[in-house]
This record gives sequence, C-alpha cells and structure tokens, in this order.
Amino acid sequence: MMDDFARRINPRVCMVHGLWMKGLEMTLLERRLHRMGLFTTRFSYASRTADISENAERLALFLERRRMKDCSFVCHSYGGLVVCRYLEGFEHSRPARIVFMGSPLNGSTLARRLGRLRIARFLAGKSLSALQTGCPTGVSGHHCAMIAGSLNIGLGMFLLRGLSDGMVTVEDTRAHWLEEHVVIRCSHLALLFSRRAAGICGRFLKKGT
Repeated sequence: MMDDFARRINPRVCMVHGLWMKGLEMTLLERRLHRMGLFTTRFSYASRTADISENAERLALFLERRRMKDCSFVCHSYGGLVVCRYLEGFEHSRPARIVFMGSPLNGSTLARRLGRLRIARFLAGKSLSALQTGCPTGVSGHHCAMIAGSLNIGLGMFLLRGLSDGMVTVEDTRAHWLEEHVVIRCSHLALLFSRRAAGICGRFLKKGT
C-alpha cells in the first residue's frame, strides 16, 4: 500500500522511449521509480516508420484510453520530442512534470551533419526531420528538467565536438525553458541505467506536488 507521502503526489508516469527502441530498455529505471512511490506506464511507438505528428496522436489516444491525461513523463532521446509535440497539439488536464534524458531539444547536431547521407535517412526513417529541428517553440505551462550525458561513446564519438553522450551533445539538450539541466558522466543509452539519473528523475517528479 502507498504511504501517505506517495498519496499526495501524482504517482502516474508515462515512460516514452527513444529512436530504434521499444521500451524494454527502460525497465530498470521503471523499477527504481516504483521504489520511490511512482507508478509507470510504458508507451511504445514506431519511431522510424511513423512521423512525429502521428506518434504524438498515438500518445494522446494512449493516454486518453488509460485516463492518464494528468500524468507526468520520463522520456529518453527522441521520445522527448514526441512528448513536446503531444503537449503542443493536445490538451493535458494539468501541468505535467517532464524529465528529458538526452533529448535533442535544440535539434540533433549529428542528425543535421549526417542528414544528407542515405544511411542516415535509413536509420532515422520518418523521425529524421524532427531530430534535426528539435523543439524550437518550447513547452509552456509545464515543469521540465533535462538529464544530459557527457561520456562520448556512440555513433557520434568521432563526429561531435564538445561534451556529448556519443549521440547527442550537451548543447543539443539545452533550452531556456528548462527548470533544471543536469549533466552526468553517462553515454546516451547508459542514462537509462544510471542510479544517479533515476534519483534525479524521482526527485523532480515528486518536487512541488
């Protein structure tokens, strides 16, 4: 049974995975959030074969069916852009608390550099344009935090300058509308397995509720 503190927070959290993934890679993070009194639901979507607007519509339908239009979000990489598009286009019944993990809110430097190559179009599919653009208008009326990685291991380790997680640069993740921006020594995928990142997620999701 939930303790009194957990009852006072909004315990429902929608987990949104990134490009090429299905959501199973978020299992350990979910377990850690459960121990903090949060209940998670995983949204899975077609990151390559559907564009960002289609996936935002699917997210809206997913939340409506589960009566979760007042939930918070934890989103990894491209999943953060899907959540931004959802919040831009659909009504959410209360201000959401959102933790982005390595999401290229300024657009992905790597996607822009490789965008003209056939292999990039193949790998990213219909998500490529959104990855290049990011979330330029920002997310208004919601509480947002970013956890960015600085361990440069990944596809971009030879192509990206400055701090990066091997896929997304730290500068890609910055936005003036974020309430918090934390950089930890993790690669892009390892953000999901970091105990420190999970602690930051749980703290921010509970903060002020």
